[in-house]
Amino acid sequence: MGDIWPMRAIRVPEDFVPVDRFAKESSHWVEWVETSGRPVVVTRRGRAVAVVVAPDDYFGMSESLGVLKNLAVEMQRGKAPLTLEAHAKRGPAARKKAAARAKRSAR
Repeated sequence: MGDIWPMRAIRVPEDFVPVDRFAKESSHWVEWVETSGRPVVVTRRGRAVAVVVAPDDYFGMSESLGVLKNLAVEMQRGKAPLTLEAHAKRGPAARKKAAARAKRSAR
C-alpha cells in the first residue's frame, strides 16, 4: 500500500496565494494544481483559509482517514484490528457498515 498522503510537498511562497489574487486567477490556479500535482493554499490576511487539491488526492485522503477511524474504533473495542490491506479488501459495503458502527459508538 502506498503513502497515506501521496501529495507533493508544499513550497512556500510558490504554493500560497492571497484570496483576492486567487479569485482573479482561479482558472490559472486550478490548471496549476492539475499539472503540478501540488496543492495551493489560499490565504486571507496571511492565514490559510482554504486548500485546493487534485480530486484524487482529496478522495485518497478521505478514504485513508476513514480506514484509520475504523481501525481506531476496532482497537477501542478490544478487537484485533485488521491490517490495512485486509481492511481495504473488505469492500465498500463493509466499510460503510463499519463507519455506521463507529458513528453510533461515538455518541
